[in-house]
Amino acid sequence: MWEKEIWNYNIKIHYIWTFISSIMFLEPIVSLYYIHNWLNLNSIVLLTALYSFFIFLFELPTSSIGDTLWRTFTMRASVICTLIGIVLYLICPNIYGFVIALLFKWLGTALWSGTGHSKLQEDLEAAQKNQNFWKIIWRLIWLQQIWQIITPVGIYFVLKYFSLDWFSILAWLDIFIFFIAVIFVFKFKELDSYKKEIWKSFKENISIQIKTIKKALIFFWNSKILKLFLLVMITWNSLNYIQTILLPNFVKSWFQNYLSSYLVWFIIIFGIAGNFLAGKISKYINRELLLSLSILGNSILYIFAFYFYENWFIFAAIGIAVSFIIGIYIPARNHIFMELSNIQQKASLRSIFLLITKFFEFIILYFFSIFYIKNNLLILWIYLFLWFIVSVIFYYKAFSNQNL
Repeated sequence: MWEKEIWNYNIKIHYIWTFISSIMFLEPIVSLYYIHNWLNLNSIVLLTALYSFFIFLFELPTSSIGDTLWRTFTMRASVICTLIGIVLYLICPNIYGFVIALLFKWLGTALWSGTGHSKLQEDLEAAQKNQNFWKIIWRLIWLQQIWQIITPVGIYFVLKYFSLDWFSILAWLDIFIFFIAVIFVFKFKELDSYKKEIWKSFKENISIQIKTIKKALIFFWNSKILKLFLLVMITWNSLNYIQTILLPNFVKSWFQNYLSSYLVWFIIIFGIAGNFLAGKISKYINRELLLSLSILGNSILYIFAFYFYENWFIFAAIGIAVSFIIGIYIPARNHIFMELSNIQQKASLRSIFLLITKFFEFIILYFFSIFYIKNNLLILWIYLFLWFIVSVIFYYKAFSNQNL
């Protein structure tokens, strides 16, 4: 009975952690913070490229840590790394400090990735509530999205009434709130017997993880449809480009910083609306077709972005529309991946996909950090249209022969 109470306690902590950690004030407008510290648009794109490089570098090594060490240890290490990254934003406001901060933030994200959901699933199974897993996952997602909608209000207030020190106020708010979240992560319980068992079999688990990755690689290599789907997924590396340069471009048009909170709010709202619409229309439209249409939609938007880059109103509207289409793209992509991943080693297969796509993202964004922004928009239009053709081929292959 005592063990069951521990797991029920842990489930409550999952809700509290999600609630608190979703409140981030500096993160949604971090590109403005970069501009405030004299970084230009190309430097901001370069930082985004480096973040992708860190993902490429650490994704596979960190993906197995949560399975080879006990979950709470990995989660605690994750939130400490993230907190260090947030603090570095404040105390080292230059490009070198930002690079180190991004490294720590990615380590935090990578360590938590998969481990958080695995811990929740284990807690639910131990509390004999494992049938509620996806129900709770969706509650946690909605909890995050609600706070994503509310936080721009706080951003607006700080930017409008504390225009001189807005960056330090928002950074301190993030540090304070995330520190509370860290305290709750340290409150997760785990049985000593489980911890001893995990430490005892550490080397054995490492060996198992290597075998798991090998199985996932063999499965991927033998599946033609998965290789084709990977090509489609590589389009993801270009979809965020407009959003990376959107806020700096908005402020560059001589708008007050606080007005950017309106833009952030619209981007979040339309992204959530895209998620919601994807769930509704996927009952009537094939997900592969939905994926192709979303890539085509973004390709068309990049044409308009090229022609209207200097027009702040139209460019902002394009950025919001891109967010909406990305909101449709992500659920369709995730559902297709789960359908095609008919293998037990789904997490390792996901890591392989993420590693390859982030490698391409790093190369492309690094290339774009060198050249003029407007020219990059034209290149991205051509690039996206080519991948739209690949996605149509994938759609027909998937539709005609599921055994490829």
